Amino acid sequence: MNVKFSEKQVALLGWIATAITISSFAVPDDWLRIINLGGCFTWIVYGLLRKEKPVIATNFMIAAIHLYKLFL
Repeated sequence: MNVKFSEKQVALLGWIATAITISSFAVPDDWLRIINLGGCFTWIVYGLLRKEKPVIATNFMIAAIHLYKLFL
């Protein structure tokens, strides 16, 4: 499957990821982890589309920590 996204669509995804991540800090602890996890996955998709390995790696590690803490 070869899906093409415009530069504007990819930039919009980055802004959506930013909004999700920022909004996660306005809720209680478990919800923070769940919402921030959604932000991490959105950032990972953004990083994959932009081929930005630091974005992918950082958010993969943060997501792993959230998952560990949620299921601990």
